[in-house]
Amino acid sequence: MGSAISSAVSVSVTYCACSSASSICNACLGSTSPQTTGRRRSVLLLILAVVLSLTFQYSLAPVILEKGQEKWSIIGSTIGKHVFNSWTSGCESYSSEDQIGQCVANAGVFRPT
Repeated sequence: MGSAISSAVSVSVTYCACSSASSICNACLGSTSPQTTGRRRSVLLLILAVVLSLTFQYSLAPVILEKGQEKWSIIGSTIGKHVFNSWTSGCESYSSEDQIGQCVANAGVFRPT
Protein backbone atom coordinates (compact mmCIF):
# COMPACT_ATOMS: atom_id res chain seq x y z
CA MET A 1 0.00 0.00 0.00
CA GLY A 2 2.80 2.40 0.90
CA SER A 3 4.68 1.78 -2.33
CA ALA A 4 1.55 2.50 -4.37
CA ILE A 5 1.11 5.85 -2.64
CA SER A 6 4.75 6.82 -3.09
CA SER A 7 4.57 5.78 -6.74
CA ALA A 8 1.46 7.89 -7.30
CA VAL A 9 3.09 10.88 -5.61
CA SER A 10 6.22 10.41 -7.71
CA VAL A 11 4.22 10.30 -10.95
CA SER A 12 2.20 13.38 -10.03
CA VAL A 13 5.30 15.39 -9.06
CA THR A 14 7.01 14.37 -12.30
CA TYR A 15 3.95 15.40 -14.32
CA CYS A 16 3.80 18.79 -12.59
CA ALA A 17 7.52 19.37 -13.14
CA CYS A 18 7.31 18.47 -16.85
CA SER A 19 4.21 20.59 -17.33
CA SER A 20 5.88 23.56 -15.66
CA ALA A 21 9.05 23.14 -17.72
CA SER A 22 6.97 22.98 -20.89
CA SER A 23 5.14 26.18 -19.98
CA ILE A 24 8.41 27.96 -19.25
CA CYS A 25 9.92 26.81 -22.56
CA ASN A 26 6.86 27.99 -24.48
CA ALA A 27 6.94 31.35 -22.73
CA CYS A 28 10.67 31.91 -23.26
CA LEU A 29 11.25 30.28 -26.63
CA GLY A 30 8.01 30.91 -28.46
CA SER A 31 5.30 28.63 -29.73
CA THR A 32 5.54 25.44 -31.74
CA SER A 33 3.38 26.63 -34.61
CA PRO A 34 4.24 25.39 -38.12
CA GLN A 35 5.45 28.84 -39.22
CA THR A 36 8.32 28.95 -36.70
CA THR A 37 11.70 27.36 -37.37
CA GLY A 38 12.57 26.28 -33.84
CA ARG A 39 16.10 27.64 -34.04
CA ARG A 40 16.13 28.88 -30.47
CA ARG A 41 14.93 25.52 -29.19
CA SER A 42 17.57 23.71 -31.22
CA VAL A 43 20.34 25.92 -29.88
CA LEU A 44 19.09 25.44 -26.32
CA LEU A 45 19.04 21.67 -26.81
CA LEU A 46 22.55 21.72 -28.25
CA ILE A 47 23.85 23.79 -25.34
CA LEU A 48 22.16 21.45 -22.86
CA ALA A 49 23.76 18.38 -24.52
CA VAL A 50 27.23 19.98 -24.47
CA VAL A 51 26.93 21.03 -20.82
CA LEU A 52 25.71 17.58 -19.75
CA SER A 53 28.49 15.88 -21.74
CA LEU A 54 31.20 17.97 -20.11
CA THR A 55 29.64 17.48 -16.67
CA PHE A 56 29.48 13.72 -17.12
CA GLN A 57 33.04 13.55 -18.44
CA TYR A 58 34.80 15.69 -15.86
CA SER A 59 32.58 15.41 -12.77
CA LEU A 60 30.56 12.21 -12.75
CA ALA A 61 32.99 9.74 -14.36
CA PRO A 62 35.75 10.23 -11.76
CA VAL A 63 33.21 9.73 -8.97
CA ILE A 64 32.01 6.49 -10.55
CA LEU A 65 35.56 5.11 -10.58
CA GLU A 66 36.45 6.48 -7.17
CA LYS A 67 33.63 4.62 -5.46
CA GLY A 68 34.44 1.27 -7.03
CA GLN A 69 32.12 -1.65 -7.65
CA GLU A 70 31.92 -2.69 -4.00
CA LYS A 71 30.62 0.68 -2.86
CA TRP A 72 28.13 0.86 -5.75
CA SER A 73 26.68 -2.47 -4.70
CA ILE A 74 25.67 -0.87 -1.39
CA ILE A 75 23.13 1.30 -3.26
CA GLY A 76 21.30 -1.77 -4.41
CA SER A 77 22.49 -5.17 -5.38
CA THR A 78 21.31 -4.86 -8.97
CA ILE A 79 21.02 -1.10 -9.55
CA GLY A 80 24.45 -0.20 -8.20
CA LYS A 81 26.19 -2.96 -10.12
CA HIS A 82 24.31 -2.02 -13.28
CA VAL A 83 25.36 1.64 -12.98
CA PHE A 84 29.00 0.72 -12.40
CA ASN A 85 29.07 -1.90 -15.16
CA SER A 86 27.37 0.37 -17.70
CA TRP A 87 30.01 3.06 -17.15
CA THR A 88 33.00 0.72 -17.17
CA SER A 89 31.97 -1.77 -19.88
CA GLY A 90 34.34 -1.72 -22.80
CA CYS A 91 37.28 -0.57 -20.67
CA GLU A 92 38.45 -4.04 -19.64
CA SER A 93 41.23 -4.12 -22.23
CA TYR A 94 43.12 -1.25 -20.57
CA SER A 95 45.65 -2.05 -17.86
CA SER A 96 46.55 1.21 -16.12
CA GLU A 97 44.23 3.25 -13.94
CA ASP A 98 44.80 6.36 -16.06
CA GLN A 99 43.71 4.59 -19.22
CA ILE A 100 40.63 3.15 -17.53
CA GLY A 101 39.75 6.60 -16.17
CA GLN A 102 40.08 8.13 -19.63
CA CYS A 103 37.93 5.35 -21.12
CA VAL A 104 35.17 5.90 -18.54
CA ALA A 105 35.35 9.68 -19.04
CA ASN A 106 35.01 9.23 -22.79
CA ALA A 107 32.01 6.98 -22.25
CA GLY A 108 30.44 9.74 -20.15
CA VAL A 109 30.42 12.06 -23.14
CA PHE A 110 27.99 9.77 -24.97
CA ARG A 111 25.50 9.45 -22.09
CA PRO A 112 23.47 12.65 -22.70
CA THR A 113 23.30 12.24 -26.46
